[in-house]
Amino acid sequence: MPLPIPPEVLIERIQIQAAEQDGKPPTCKAFRTRWHSMPCATVKRLGGWTALVERALSSEPVANGDHPHEGTPNWREWANAAEQMQSLQDRAFNTPQYRELGNRDLDAPQVVMFTSCWHLGAKECRYDWFRQTHDYLCALPKDRVKEIVLGDYIENTWCSFRSARAVFDQTIPPQFQRDMLRSILEERKDYIAAATWGNHCVIRDEAQRGWSDVAVMLNNHVPYFDGKGWLDWWVGGQKYRMYLTHIGKGGSIYHPFQDLLRAVREETHFDIGASGHVHNPGAMWFVPATEPDGRPVDTVLIKAGAFKPNDIYSTRHFKPGVLMLPSVVLMPDRHEVVGPFQWLHQALEYAGIKAPKPKPKIYDLSKDAGLD
Repeated sequence: MPLPIPPEVLIERIQIQAAEQDGKPPTCKAFRTRWHSMPCATVKRLGGWTALVERALSSEPVANGDHPHEGTPNWREWANAAEQMQSLQDRAFNTPQYRELGNRDLDAPQVVMFTSCWHLGAKECRYDWFRQTHDYLCALPKDRVKEIVLGDYIENTWCSFRSARAVFDQTIPPQFQRDMLRSILEERKDYIAAATWGNHCVIRDEAQRGWSDVAVMLNNHVPYFDGKGWLDWWVGGQKYRMYLTHIGKGGSIYHPFQDLLRAVREETHFDIGASGHVHNPGAMWFVPATEPDGRPVDTVLIKAGAFKPNDIYSTRHFKPGVLMLPSVVLMPDRHEVVGPFQWLHQALEYAGIKAPKPKPKIYDLSKDAGLD
């Protein structure tokens, strides 16, 4: 049943249609055709179509699009109110696309490890892998070792998801997955240089209720990018530009780095480009351009691994996920990205950082199998 149309709106529409026809009043049929409706009850209550047309044409004409009500706020008032809301929203949840961070006083090489797709709460999450990596990282010097996390921190599958199995396969309900993530961030925040959005944690929340408490949590703990992130990271006197996102446009079954290669072509130059999402890690050294004097302008591309190796969706449609911790070493006295290394402990050895704990046994996994 259509909603009733106020009389003043009917009058406005008759005036608009008459103006379009050089003052000729519209017929009932023409009105119905023009506006795709005819509120017969309202027309009858106002004395019929003829009386309504006479009333409309005897009133002061209104321009197409004007609102006939008196006291309607001017557009400037709406704009002022919108600007106030923009300011409040930015104060409540501000996630800039560009950040400049790092340590300009550091005089030693710094290691940066890239992780993604923790999927905490999933039945297939390897909590032993995650626990070993977390404890190993948090025992290292936090000024020399940093982590960049590229999304999908929790499984976050609600009852509205297309597969009931994905919902019931969670070992921890989504509301408690958030408690788990908050606790991890409290312990790990001094090591996390930046974090990005993810489709499991942020996009699913936004699709269900229009906002993500996981995004707010991340933004309150670590430098967070809610879209494509640009990070200028200082190590001593050197500035390294990074392009960071969970996944970019342009994925391809023929080239796992297609989204990052597209970013190389479409965005400004960056030293390191990194994304996650596909659960299959890798690294690529790429020279997209040269300087006028012939020096190469090189870029390192990184795909982070996953802590969820054998979920049913991947094994049915793609291939099992693989854990690997791609890491690079950033030099403070010259602009050089060393690596990428497959594992964190390899980068530590190159940078001369002695780990107080033995490297986790999972780091001896076959790079082909991804399983122990």
